[in-house]
Amino acid sequence: MAARTLWTPSPALGAVWTDAGFTLSQFNSLAAGSCVVGATALANQTDLDIWWTFSFSLVVGATTVAGGYLSLYALPLNQDASTYGDGTTTGTVAPGSSYWLANATVLTGVASGSAIVGSFAPQVVPPFAFKPAIVNNTVALNSAAAAAVKYQNFDVNLNG
Repeated sequence: MAARTLWTPSPALGAVWTDAGFTLSQFNSLAAGSCVVGATALANQTDLDIWWTFSFSLVVGATTVAGGYLSLYALPLNQDASTYGDGTTTGTVAPGSSYWLANATVLTGVASGSAIVGSFAPQVVPPFAFKPAIVNNTVALNSAAAAAVKYQNFDVNLNG
């Protein structure tokens, strides 16, 4: 009989959504085209999970239009043990394209003051410390009290 391959939750995190290291205030009044870098690094040196996915719920400051999306980046801790990725910080400059992981389109016509919600496609998790970064390619975001970005790690069980 052939082996069955299954997705399994992270041994360390379980099958739960975990805070992705951003602070609520980082998304308050985040202009279109701006970048927010996680305040806290995520570590995968011990658990060595293979896959991750990020989910978001962010309030918009204007009605969304066709073509809007968010971009996800992973900024690894460099050999100097203090700089993440290319040194991008929260502001108006996106990280270099080599750190890009995925885009997530947002629903068109979401009214100002309402939330855009979605998830990025699963990606391979780097086996080291990194900070996630999100570039806002939609309308301005507001209302930090309603911002949430979480992630979930998972693995593959080849002995299912």
